[in-house]
Amino acid sequence: MIANALHIMPNPEKALAEIKRVLKEDGMMFAPTFVHGEGVGFKLRTKLIELFGFKAFIKPTNDEFKEFIESNGFKVMEYDRVGSKLALICCMIAKK
Repeated sequence: MIANALHIMPNPEKALAEIKRVLKEDGMMFAPTFVHGEGVGFKLRTKLIELFGFKAFIKPTNDEFKEFIESNGFKVMEYDRVGSKLALICCMIAKK
């Protein structure tokens, strides 16, 4: 499980490589993380949060997060976007 962390890591690919290394064959990863929506409102929200010192190194949409996980060698089993208009979270289950 890696919760709400991949988007704030300067190099999330390293974390995913380490997770993949330690997971048993057919092991599962649960990775809920904040994702970005479409439109001006989300861009403004991101800028406002950054003014308070929060830095997101990756700012994927729900589908971009799925593609990112798959491009790092995982098979996405299930994913869905949950949350409010202010804080969207992509809950993902992926298999090694």
